[in-house]
Amino acid sequence: MTGRAGMTTKKRIKERRCVASGAALAPETPALRFVQGPDGQLVFDVGEKLPGRGAWLTPDRGSLVAALKKNAVARALKEPVTLPPSSSIDLFADAVDDALQKKALSALGLARRAGALAAGKDAAKEVKHKALA
Repeated sequence: MTGRAGMTTKKRIKERRCVASGAALAPETPALRFVQGPDGQLVFDVGEKLPGRGAWLTPDRGSLVAALKKNAVARALKEPVTLPPSSSIDLFADAVDDALQKKALSALGLARRAGALAAGKDAAKEVKHKALA
């Protein structure tokens, strides 16, 4: 990419860090993003598209629970955050697990409808025979 007067500029790559461990997350590494909602509540950004500063976590339940207990997510967001009403840390982690399962099942359903997924023994054999032919 070139900038003004023919000078080349580098594309800035934002470095993501896990708020629980502090480890750097490579751009291709899967991570969970959390943002602060308009009401000050913590929101899991499943699609990674919600506006605002995001706090990134490695995708495991232990990191999420540790970050919430240490208040690391609020420090990363630079704002005080609360969990949704009548939600404990474990219930919030369960809600994140449910959202991830829904996203995975949705992606599998889309792949199946597109014909890019072979499910079942007979379908797998058919795909194997087509690939070898």
